[in-house]
Parts: sequence; C-alpha cells; structure tokens
Amino acid sequence: MEKYIYESPDGGKTITRRNFGEQNKETIVTPPLNVDSDLSDDELTLRFTSIKKKLKAAQLRSHWDTWQSEHKIAEAIQLIEDLEQEITLTTR
Repeated sequence: MEKYIYESPDGGKTITRRNFGEQNKETIVTPPLNVDSDLSDDELTLRFTSIKKKLKAAQLRSHWDTWQSEHKIAEAIQLIEDLEQEITLTTR
C-alpha cells in the first residue's frame, strides 16, 4: 500500500498528493460545494473521497501524536464512510 502526503496551497480547494519522500505531485481538484443543487452520484463520490483522503492524511500525521488522536480520527473516518453509504442508498 502506497503512502501519500496530501497538501493544499489554497485551503482545500486544490489538493495535491505525492508519495512519501518524492517531489513529484499529483493534483486533485475538489469541486466547490453548491448546496442548492442536487449532486450526482459521481459528485457525491468525489466529495466523500476527498473528505476521506483528508482524514486519512490527518490520521497519518496523528501517528506522531497520541493514540487517542489516532483513535478519534479513525472513528471520524468510519462515521464519514457510514454517512456516505446512507446518503448513497437514499439518493438512488
């Protein structure tokens, strides 16, 4: 399993990732949130993927912190995945 470092130069609108120890970056663009429109399945998937990537990056950083922080982030990831599944089922 590859380990990535995620960075965002503009507060989360544009996300880049790179393999640990490398300089070449892959750019991942997150679409702006528009709560007034219905989201397609692809848009929902992209947004939840972005959220999970951010949380997993935070989880990796938390390895340098306490076990409690890591545990809380793992719980948050599980909650996001559960929410994604519920929303996906109700929008179909």
